[in-house]
Order: sequence, then C-alpha cells, then structure tokens
Amino acid sequence: MKLLYTILTISALTATVPLKAQKPELSVDTKTACTDKSIVTVKVDKVHTPFKYITVKFGDGKYSYITDMDKELKHIYLEEGSKTITYQTFYEGKEPDEETTLETITVGVTPDLSLYDDTKSAKLVASSTNAASYTWYAVDRKGTEKELQDKEPELNYLESGEYKVVVTSKDGCTTEDSKTVSYQKNQLADFSSIIVANNIITPNNDGINDVLYIEDLDGYEEPCEVMIFNKHGKAVYENRNYSNTDGFKGLDDGGNDLFAGTYYFVIKSKGRRGVTGFVDIIRQ
Repeated sequence: MKLLYTILTISALTATVPLKAQKPELSVDTKTACTDKSIVTVKVDKVHTPFKYITVKFGDGKYSYITDMDKELKHIYLEEGSKTITYQTFYEGKEPDEETTLETITVGVTPDLSLYDDTKSAKLVASSTNAASYTWYAVDRKGTEKELQDKEPELNYLESGEYKVVVTSKDGCTTEDSKTVSYQKNQLADFSSIIVANNIITPNNDGINDVLYIEDLDGYEEPCEVMIFNKHGKAVYENRNYSNTDGFKGLDDGGNDLFAGTYYFVIKSKGRRGVTGFVDIIRQ
C-alpha cells in the first residue's frame, strides 16, 4: 500500500502597519505679553516625524501655519486677557495629531501716553488714561538715566536737558516717552514762588522753629504738597495738603521721631514755582 502525502504550503502575508507619527516639539518665548506691543514667538524646537504643516491657534481667533522646522510664527495681541495657544500637526499619509495646548499667555494692557512741555510753567505733563504709576528720569548727554523722586504725572524742571517718563499699567506693561527742554532762570517770573521761612527745625514745642513753615500758605489757591527725604534719598514724610499748623515737625509718616541731621524737601503747588532745599533737624 502506497501512502500519498500532500504537502500544503501556507504563504504568510506580512501587513505593513504605519508607525504612529510622533508630534514635533514646539515652544513659545514668553508667558506674559502686552497689548499692541509684545511680540510672541512660536517656533519648532525638534522634529521626530516629517510633517506637512502645523496649525497654530493663538487663542484670540487668529491662527497661522508652520510648514518647515526653520519657520517661526510671531504674533501681537490686541486685547487683554488669558490666551491659550494650541497647535495641531498634519502629515502626509498619516492621521493628524490631536490639537495640543502649548501655553497660556497672560496679556496685559499697554498704557497710552502723551507728553507735553508746558514751557510757561517749566513743567512736563504726562497724560495717560490707564497708567497706574509714573517714573521720571533725567538723561544726560551720554544717555545715562538718573531716576528722579517725582512719581506724579507732572514734573517741574529747573534745568535744561532731556527728561524721560515711563508709565506702567496695573498689569506691569509700560510705555515711555522723552522730551528735551530748555529752561531759562526768568522763565517762571510770572509765577509766585513757594517760600520756606526756615531751614532748621527744633521740635521741642517751644513755639520757635517747631515746624517747617511756608510763608503765606493760607493764601494758596491750590493744595501744597511737601515731601521730605533722608540723605539716602528715601522718602520719610509726605503731605499732599500741607498746613503750617500740622506740618513737618521732625516726625516720619508713622509718627516716629526722625534722627537729628540734614533732610531734603521737595515742595510743589499748582500754579506756583516749586522749590527744593534742605532742612536740619536739631534735637536738644
């Protein structure tokens, strides 16, 4: 008896399954921005799988595309608020990635600013509708900036030269401007001067030199502002509606006795020529 064997050959079919694409790595250069000013940059840091293009959405209704890893996207926000940047990668012959959050940007308001030189009163006036603070600088011929004590929208100047103001919004965004002014000693001839009667204070309640006294203060049409600084330039006393009855008597803003020595004052009143000088506190 003869046995017949049938040999069956099974061919294995090898299916080529595409590997899942690995999304590129993107970065953004900041977490905060200011309206109409800051440039936010998004760029590709690393590519693992060649891609066709990347859609980047900036969270304010605007979007753009990256088509190669050398390309950067730059964006300026026009409105304040929290903006979430997302991106989605598309490939040739592969499914696109899911939309991915890249970063959430906090966008603050850039303050508006106009700077006016009131030559008649030798005063620079900074005007802003949304500034929270003002910082003034004197700029010398070499461009070196020296911060001034004035923190108000107006700066009374007594020297020719360049002055710069930086205004800051509540969000920490800034705008700056500068002007070069020309000052003449007789420029303020039409304005009444602020006259300080004494530059010595002996705060012992004897009725003599107990207070820093400003002459004719009762006749002022506008409040008089007095600031006192120590030798290190630190403000120790401030009164925006000064009176000779309850004025500077050698005490700081907290009511504490100041050490004997020399202090410096800045006195201003609208419509009058401001004055700076020194006052000595003498204690016996």
